[in-house]
Amino acid sequence: MNTAPSGVGVLTAFGLGQGAGPRNDLRPIRASRRQHPMVAEAGLIKFTDFEGRASRAEYWVFNGTNAVVAVAFALLGVEYPWAMWGYLLFLLAVLCPCIAVSVRRLHDTNRSGSWLLLALIPFAGLALLVFFLEKGQPQPNKYGVPNGRNLRSS
Repeated sequence: MNTAPSGVGVLTAFGLGQGAGPRNDLRPIRASRRQHPMVAEAGLIKFTDFEGRASRAEYWVFNGTNAVVAVAFALLGVEYPWAMWGYLLFLLAVLCPCIAVSVRRLHDTNRSGSWLLLALIPFAGLALLVFFLEKGQPQPNKYGVPNGRNLRSS
């Protein structure tokens, strides 16, 4: 039985309060987003989140996955013309997440998301490639604190 003061007892009983020990109940622990970093890195959990920061790993895993799917649709489209409709739907589906993860990646390098407009100018978009390859700031900046993966992989 938990002998902690009321209010704190409920938190510690479920392993959420300070000094909480191991869980004694047999209920399964529900997985959180933090326990599955690759899911977060896929960009699909935070697909409309334009605030915060994205590590290099999150950015490149998301865009690499999109590139593989796009190439698969393009190869299917050579043999099956209807697959190009799937390709178009895929591009529309990932447009907002691509912009969001790019803005968060710029935030990790302490730049505003407005820098993404460079992609509209021919050859100026190469500067974006340099920014996306740049190491993120390990310290907090005006866009937030880096998550744990930023400290290791940026």
